[in-house]
Amino acid sequence: MAGAALSPQPPELPVGGLKRADVNALAHDDAYAETELAGVDLSDQHASGVKLDTVKLFNVELGDSRLQDLRVANSRLTGCNMANVQAGRANFARVSIEASRLTGIALTEAALRDVTLRDCRVDLASFGSSAWRGSPSRTACWPRPTSSRLDWSPCAFTAVT
Repeated sequence: MAGAALSPQPPELPVGGLKRADVNALAHDDAYAETELAGVDLSDQHASGVKLDTVKLFNVELGDSRLQDLRVANSRLTGCNMANVQAGRANFARVSIEASRLTGIALTEAALRDVTLRDCRVDLASFGSSAWRGSPSRTACWPRPTSSRLDWSPCAFTAVT
């Protein structure tokens, strides 16, 4: 069917699992790869250039953090609290965020590609000057976000029945 939106590409996570890490703070330019974090409180962090590549976050508290230039790739976030996170110039690629709270998140000037939000609370979010990069028709969100300054037309929205 011509013009139909493509599904977002899911994160590429290793079949054998990821190594568990003990992280109690985020610092500038920290990089985590092939790592799993669960039940960690990382709220109110102030760091720029943090990189998360091929990670799973489960029930991680990131609320009220300021994470400028955050890079998240090939990752799954489940049950996380990202309320009021400020992540200007973030880059998300092949990221699935499920059953998470994104109330008040600010992803300004962000690049979002192959991002899936499923069963998330996304009220009062800000995506000012953000862009859907790569294959913009592969970004799916639910519920449909609202923003008067962002073109949501490249997104495929699906309703929960």
